[in-house]
Amino acid sequence: MTAPTVERLASALRLDSGEPVLVLYGPGTGDSFVCTDYQQRDCNGALWHLLKAAGFTRIAFSSFSEPLYFLDEESRALSVTGARARAGRGRMTQITGPQGDRVQFSAEARANAGAPSGGGSILPSYGLQTLDAYLKQDRIPTAVVIERAEDYLAHMTPRDQLADRIGNWVQGRAGTNRNICIFVFTVDTMDRVVEQVTDLRLFNTFAEYVRRRAGNQPNSAGGFVSMPGPAELERLLDLARVRHGLTVRNWPEYQKLPGKMDGSEPTLASTWLAKMAALGTGTELSADRLMRSSVKSTSTAQEQLDALVGLENVKSHITRLRAYARVQAERAKAGMNTGEDRSNHMIFSGNPGTGKTTVARIVGQLYQEIGLLRRGHLVEVDTSDLIAGYVGQTAIKTSEVIDSALDGVLFLDEAYRLTERDRGGFAGEALDLILTRMENDRDRLLVIAAGYTGKMRDFVAANPGLRRRFPDQNVIEFLDYPPGQLFEILVGFLAAKGHTIDPAMMKLLRRIVEALYAKRDEASFGNAGEMRNLAQAIDEHWASRVDRLSGTMGLEAAVKQPLLPEDIPAKYRDLAP
Repeated sequence: MTAPTVERLASALRLDSGEPVLVLYGPGTGDSFVCTDYQQRDCNGALWHLLKAAGFTRIAFSSFSEPLYFLDEESRALSVTGARARAGRGRMTQITGPQGDRVQFSAEARANAGAPSGGGSILPSYGLQTLDAYLKQDRIPTAVVIERAEDYLAHMTPRDQLADRIGNWVQGRAGTNRNICIFVFTVDTMDRVVEQVTDLRLFNTFAEYVRRRAGNQPNSAGGFVSMPGPAELERLLDLARVRHGLTVRNWPEYQKLPGKMDGSEPTLASTWLAKMAALGTGTELSADRLMRSSVKSTSTAQEQLDALVGLENVKSHITRLRAYARVQAERAKAGMNTGEDRSNHMIFSGNPGTGKTTVARIVGQLYQEIGLLRRGHLVEVDTSDLIAGYVGQTAIKTSEVIDSALDGVLFLDEAYRLTERDRGGFAGEALDLILTRMENDRDRLLVIAAGYTGKMRDFVAANPGLRRRFPDQNVIEFLDYPPGQLFEILVGFLAAKGHTIDPAMMKLLRRIVEALYAKRDEASFGNAGEMRNLAQAIDEHWASRVDRLSGTMGLEAAVKQPLLPEDIPAKYRDLAP
């Protein structure tokens, strides 16, 4: 019988990396897991099955509150105390079967084995000594799991011995020793793991070990435990449906529900389970009931694109890319040859305020709708989110950003900064990793690099790999909005603030916008950003006038005043002829 597993934990637990110490982190480490046998387990229970299936005979667990415990009888029997040790048991939440009971050393067992006496569990020093002995020997394949590692490192005593032991564990293994130690952190990023370990000061060897290896894709010492994916969500739905007596009336729609859940805001399995438990016996299980707070806009990507002001050349380009992507997807579904792999990565070039970020978000949804991206979400970053100040940290930060964008869009704003010479070697380190992941993860990642037109040309020319990954047909130029469209955008901003506009004011605003456009710096004009600033300045001057009027007519009547020419700041009024 195949051992039960769960996809997101199996992919994070990189047992093929050859590393003696592994780190698990991310929001999923504290989550529930619905495994392939449709059983709900916590992280320890799911890990136990994965490690057992990988050939580890003895699997030991340790935490600050319980220095040494086991989830199965075989591991306990193979402890250094031998088969004489009896079990004092405490049930594990949400775990059933052989991994379902924590097996600790009882007081009588400790006495028989010569272990130090203590309270309800063994002494920390003895637990640490025992774990060290397990990892050093190579007769019994052993895995050690340290849960809530940040608390363990901060509070376990004696700390100097703990630091020395961990320092030895990360040094490597000799001969046939393939034992491993897994540290499970509850923080969301590897950057935070390194930061927490570094701040403890005693664990310099461990901190350096993690720092050096964390960015070494794909064989990394760090594994990110994500939210549940479609396969696990499908099992989760079936489990909760049976467990809570939920009903299904529309089975075709029900079968689409895992995909909708996966495409919504990232959500823990435990949260989905709690939502379904709250529905009540006999309730119909549907997207409307389950995802009221999670569903995306009901407008399609194409409808959102069509609703944007102007951008006709952009709309035409995106529509053409969409058509090609749909045809290629249909070819693949039919088993037809789709030709050489084509890069989907794009460059959006142009001045600020021309809608690049908005269009990038729409492209993500568009590609999700046609099946090229699983989630289609947007992760927007600039170079400060990627580059660190010391060796090794840039790879960690960049890897984490890319991991967060998988199955969606990574939007690199001012991407040209990655190739500017004065940025130093760390920028090059980030770019090299991005190029690698753009290729290795091309089925799960769409990268859109954005910036000023001239600088983006220099960006692509700076590295042959960029030219290959950003073909000319995927470069989209975002032109400055003409005066008529800028005026339309400005009126939209003012209307969104609830203003009515006096006809004389309308005429004056149009002339001001035309003057701003005529006098613009073509290399840096802010477009919609300039209109937003103008709308904000007008709103503030209007509010000052309303405040003065409120003394005679009352505030309720004053706030109904329309916008008048006098509400335009002088520096803008002076632009109008």
